[in-house]
Amino acid sequence: MIPLLRSARILALGTVLALLGCSAPTPTPPVAVSPPPPPVPIAAPSAPLAAPSPPPTPVPAAATIPATAVPDGPVDVWLVPLDGFPHGMVTSLARRLSSELHLNVRACAQAGTNRQMYGGNGQMISEQVLREISPALSGLYDTTPKTAYIILTAVDLNGADGTTRFVFATHFTQRKSVVSVARLSDAFFGRPDRPDATAERLYKIVKKSIGLQYYDLPLSTQRESVMYSPIMSLDDLDTVGTAF
Repeated sequence: MIPLLRSARILALGTVLALLGCSAPTPTPPVAVSPPPPPVPIAAPSAPLAAPSPPPTPVPAAATIPATAVPDGPVDVWLVPLDGFPHGMVTSLARRLSSELHLNVRACAQAGTNRQMYGGNGQMISEQVLREISPALSGLYDTTPKTAYIILTAVDLNGADGTTRFVFATHFTQRKSVVSVARLSDAFFGRPDRPDATAERLYKIVKKSIGLQYYDLPLSTQRESVMYSPIMSLDDLDTVGTAF
């Protein structure tokens, strides 16, 4: 009997709870909101307000270079990086050479590459690079018959005759040179990379190219001169000077 009474109580309690759950909730009385205070009149100023000062005029990055370093007018030297050449390296090089030589040295946007620029062993071939890039060079602006063109690649380079394992650069007539930065990096030889050393080596080779192509300077046997030749290794390049 007692279990039956307990079951009846449980069922009755469940019914009550169900009825309570189905009933509509008691609405919450609205909260009284105080009306906003009346607006405070603002007195008109006795004199017109001064106009705000204009923001300072931004200084272009080129302003950090002396004015005489980058003259207006025709481009003396175009640096033409091929696809994959580090952008920061070429723009920094253009600024340095412009400031030092008082020439208008400019870097253009990266030029495309194709399979015809390569030899069978994965190296770029200087003569083929020049042949393929020449139509793009003719489209560069502000050039003169004296403008020099330095084509820059991050790929290992060699000549068409194959008499050497590689070349750092190849210099052609018509004021054009092709320069590779690949073997200028210690990392190419499995050593720790030294970006500053790589940049300095590239600077020397490009400056030598400008000496040949723009100034018509001869090669030199004096290691104090950047025009020293032949350069057969990084040790040779590291020991030559930087002056013409």
